Amino acid sequence: EMTETNPIVAMKVKKAVKMKGAKLIAVDAYSSERDAYRSHLPHLAHRHLQIKFGSEGGAILGLMKALAEGPAPQGAAPAHIENVKQGLSGVSFEKIEAATGVAEKSFREAAALYAGAKRAVLIFGRSILRSRDGYRNALHLADLALLSGHAVKPGSGLLALAEKNNELGAAEMGGAAEYLPGLLPAKTKGHTLVEMIDAAARGEIKALYLVGEDPLRSLPQKKVKEALRNLELLICQDLFMSESAELAHIVFPAASYAEKEGRFTSQEGEIQKFYKAIEPVGLSKPDWALFSILSRKMGASAGAGVETATALLLKNPPYKNVDEIWKEITMGMPQGYPRPDEKGVSAKIASYVQKGIDRARYALPAAEGPANGHFNLQVGQVLFHSGKMSTYADGLTALLPKELLLIHPDDARRLGVEEGETVELSAGGAEPGVRVPVKFSKKIGKGTLFFPEHFGEGIRKLAPLEIDPTTGVPYGERGRVTLSKIAAAVPS
Repeated sequence: EMTETNPIVAMKVKKAVKMKGAKLIAVDAYSSERDAYRSHLPHLAHRHLQIKFGSEGGAILGLMKALAEGPAPQGAAPAHIENVKQGLSGVSFEKIEAATGVAEKSFREAAALYAGAKRAVLIFGRSILRSRDGYRNALHLADLALLSGHAVKPGSGLLALAEKNNELGAAEMGGAAEYLPGLLPAKTKGHTLVEMIDAAARGEIKALYLVGEDPLRSLPQKKVKEALRNLELLICQDLFMSESAELAHIVFPAASYAEKEGRFTSQEGEIQKFYKAIEPVGLSKPDWALFSILSRKMGASAGAGVETATALLLKNPPYKNVDEIWKEITMGMPQGYPRPDEKGVSAKIASYVQKGIDRARYALPAAEGPANGHFNLQVGQVLFHSGKMSTYADGLTALLPKELLLIHPDDARRLGVEEGETVELSAGGAEPGVRVPVKFSKKIGKGTLFFPEHFGEGIRKLAPLEIDPTTGVPYGERGRVTLSKIAAAVPS
């Protein structure tokens, strides 16, 4: 839910609806009961499509089918409309309704509202990007923007919400496995985090340098501890002594956002400069300073006789301040950065349309509904925390101090579970059950359980880890579990 995963963006959306006359379409699996929300996005929506858990892909296909079969919107490419119509020819609205729980009429009304807008933006986040078929669903959202004609309109398009600040900036600087700085495609793709862990386990990677990442928490389904212990050198650079850092040979103390300055790329793609509020605490230093010090040390030990390009770079690497780094970025990035090349975007769209349709990609995804007494489990963010770091803040921890399992009160009554009672979750297999107290919430749909990711990681082991075959992105936030009451101890 956007209010909890990206609260500032949600606030802007609410303001646009309340004060600017914007029309909002909400597609989510949350309950439509009016007393269910801290956030009122579904109540503000002019069209609220309450879908079944995990059926986002089917809902997108429903909107695509409604647009492809309706009047062609202004600006939409006729060839693309025909491609999508053929791709979805074997997917009926009856099948889509069975998968999503949303009727054909609702899809057609929402699609007409979206296509008829002067400007329109598709905003999507973790429910698409961090769940099964995330890459395929993102492509289908791009199809939807093309079908509506909004893909190339000023002030329109798609907005993929990042989980953390400056994720887009990190990708622009070459932090993604498949990109060089400037989002230029790399000739040779590097390893993703999951691939690094697997390679370390096999002994193919001997050294690993983790910066602001704790794979023991982010990848609990993998045998991360064994992989890290198999390394000859593990360096961790972080604000706190993380679980992964406890296994490191070297730990560098990094400064927080308040103790450094620089630039970041906002959700809108705008580059913004920020300034430090306080001096770095203790021995901590900004990440860029730690990198510079380390590269200087490495250059000094390279020896005067080494003439390779790498050694020359290492001998003269350090930056005196962040402005020197920014100067290097502006000199080295592709022409026009950070603004996208409009002609290049148009050419890519034309090439995409010309390729035609892969019918297999438009098949209706398999349903993920609960079965045999199981619940759907969703692990995600809550409003009061962000990752693990915020749990160190006394004020935020006072608002939400510990792990809680959210359950709809009707499900709890059916099982005879009281609020505050500790229950056991299990998913079969070798993993032991996890015990956690429950809290009632009408926000989540019946048959669904929600657990905040910021606390005990044991519960995340109950959600299977899937790897997107195209992007390598790990999906491990959804699963099916069985909820059981804990039997009272019998006095001996």
